[in-house]
Amino acid sequence: MQRSSRPSPLADYNQPKKNASIFNPRLICRSVLLGSAVLAMTNMFTSNKSINGYKSKRVRDLDLLLRMHDEQLQTDPKFRSEADELNRDQIRLLTSAGLVTPDPEVTTAPVSGLPLEKQDPSAQGSSVTPDDMVSTSPVSGRTLEMHESSRIISNEFFPASHQGQNKRELKDSKGQIAYVVSVLDCTDEPVQDGAAVLARTIHHNSYQNPMSPSLYDYKLFAFIHKDALDCTHHFTKLGYDVLALDGPVKVNEIRNKEGNEPGFFKKNVEYACGVKEYIKLHIYLLEDYPVVVHMDFNTMLVRSLDGLFDVMLETPGTDEFRTARSKVNFHLSSEVEEVDFNEPIDAFYTNDYTTSPPFRNEVGIQSGLIVVKPSQDRFDELIEIIKQGNYFRHWGWDGSGYGGFLDSMCTKGLLGFYFSKIHPKTSMELDRCVYNTVGDSPKSLVEGEHLCRDSRETCEDCRNKKLVDLKTVNLSICRKPWQCHLHPEDNEYFAFCREVMVEWFKVREQVENGWEDNVDGYTKSSGEGNYHPLYFRHSCDSKGEKGYINMNMPGEGD
Repeated sequence: MQRSSRPSPLADYNQPKKNASIFNPRLICRSVLLGSAVLAMTNMFTSNKSINGYKSKRVRDLDLLLRMHDEQLQTDPKFRSEADELNRDQIRLLTSAGLVTPDPEVTTAPVSGLPLEKQDPSAQGSSVTPDDMVSTSPVSGRTLEMHESSRIISNEFFPASHQGQNKRELKDSKGQIAYVVSVLDCTDEPVQDGAAVLARTIHHNSYQNPMSPSLYDYKLFAFIHKDALDCTHHFTKLGYDVLALDGPVKVNEIRNKEGNEPGFFKKNVEYACGVKEYIKLHIYLLEDYPVVVHMDFNTMLVRSLDGLFDVMLETPGTDEFRTARSKVNFHLSSEVEEVDFNEPIDAFYTNDYTTSPPFRNEVGIQSGLIVVKPSQDRFDELIEIIKQGNYFRHWGWDGSGYGGFLDSMCTKGLLGFYFSKIHPKTSMELDRCVYNTVGDSPKSLVEGEHLCRDSRETCEDCRNKKLVDLKTVNLSICRKPWQCHLHPEDNEYFAFCREVMVEWFKVREQVENGWEDNVDGYTKSSGEGNYHPLYFRHSCDSKGEKGYINMNMPGEGD
């Protein structure tokens, strides 16, 4: 594979507007519906009233308006045809608000970004060569093997993705970013549903979507441990290139000893998470991409991360670098001001303060968002730390204090130590109320007083945020969508979770609608779930994981 270049940004990618009669009654009807939706959303975002019971009504109103519009699109072909003539400004208003992504009925198909007309998959040849099936970057003689069916199957269901039809766009974009998810084991969790929703949100916040301001294209990867290959065949159909990986370290390679006996780390790492969990570190080996982003299945990209990419790729010390960095929301502004502007930034992350004892500075990262510049040297450095195994029972990695919390032996604790202690000047913690927001309480009750968990005197409550305020969102605290957990309306602290959960199921619905329009023989999931149908979009029969109705995947049953 060739290393991605960084051509000049695209000057103007707005779509030309078509002329439409302002007296067309059908367009007037559609305008009223969309205008009402915008007004409802605007009121929801700008109101200073209590969230309790108020926001949920606005979400219901918005859902009803959009459902009326969607039903008429499906039942009236003439309405659908004329709807295409409506200028895109109103749709852009909905999109920019963050809750509503472009309607797949009138713009592009979910995830792939293709026009709605069906295309013949057989006409799209595969550009895969034997050399493409192995991603080089050997470590101790190992290579990153690409699953055989990866691009071939994805081309079948998403023909002419970023390899053919968008050559001009790729040439004019700033570069192509690698987005990665990881699968370690086969479980009953419908992670493929999370992967489909995540892929769509990445696409709609990328250069491939003409309605997005992003100037960066994307490439999807799934790091699949070899033990999990049998249950992850859907990923290739979702547009991910699958890399079949083994753990980068074997237990017998860990040199940690206490006298003549294996040391604490060597004896316990397999019980903690297993060395297979370190496959996430392979993000450093995707050196054909300028930046790599690791995200979890229960996350969504709400707005583009161009600001982070610009900081990592601009030359330190230049005005462009200073300007780019000034636009990034960091966790500790006072600490950021002391950083040398001549230092590059090679990693962005957020910390997980919910799984560590309060008031500790030594906490693990939150793996829902890890942004790094690939580097073989950084990868080798991390592997050497693991092989040394200098992890102490109470004081963690190298006795630094990065230990004693959940998953402290795993990538979570290792990267927390690595970013903060080994490379503190080039690794920056992001504001968790903007990036990888989980919606947890920022404070703990100590002797009758609520104190900030991160030891600051004051801390923002991320649960008061709206989706339009965020870059990425993480549903781990709100519960994974496939747990069908209803957040009560009578508690204002659940307003955040309600908003992001509604959006996740809305995106899921749009993904299936797009497949139904584009993939011959595809049938959506039943859509008959009656457990709070406006909240879960008819995707839950009852509360809990057993009530969740899995998405039908393209080609399922073939």
